[in-house]
Amino acid sequence: MKTLKALFVAILVAAFAGGAYWHYHHTYVETLMLSEIVSESDKPFENILRDVLDFDTGLTWHDLRQIRKRKDYWRQRMDEIVEIADPEKRANELTRFYTEMGEDKSMKKLRDKV
Repeated sequence: MKTLKALFVAILVAAFAGGAYWHYHHTYVETLMLSEIVSESDKPFENILRDVLDFDTGLTWHDLRQIRKRKDYWRQRMDEIVEIADPEKRANELTRFYTEMGEDKSMKKLRDKV
């Protein structure tokens, strides 16, 4: 009976460890292709371009989640900068904005690929 319990616990621990490893590898290690990020379109020409220009983006699911989480903030900041009337002040704010985005790891990966 004890060996049966030990075997059950060992199988349970192995299954949990395997699942945890798969989740970590899938979320943080595997990089995504462009076709995995960009969904299919109604327009056939866009689908052909997506298939032909498919490349490894270097982004992971974690990076995409971080970018999605911060996209509203980046949009709001960009809208504020665009509304600045003084060209010199706008240029300075844009420089600060790009520097701030460059400090974010996920945005830095995206910027380097684009």
